[in-house]
Amino acid sequence: IDPVLDRVGGSVFELIEGLFDLQITRLRQSVTALACPSQAAASIGLEAGMPVIALDAELYAEDGRLVEITHAIYDPNRFRLRTDVWMD
Repeated sequence: IDPVLDRVGGSVFELIEGLFDLQITRLRQSVTALACPSQAAASIGLEAGMPVIALDAELYAEDGRLVEITHAIYDPNRFRLRTDVWMD
């Protein structure tokens, strides 16, 4: 996916919008601390059971359709959450 992201400016949102000709208008996310699942441990360089951050995200198109679901596990030492909220 990296070479394709480079062509669209590095945004997953822009990639999805361009490939599927739709507009992402809503993102729902949740962040949770949990014990590292054994199936994720080796790929992120931790031992199973160590604390990790789990991020779940849902992307919605302008017509309300759910178009993407993401579940990601992060090493807490390499995780940063940043929000920039605009209110109408």
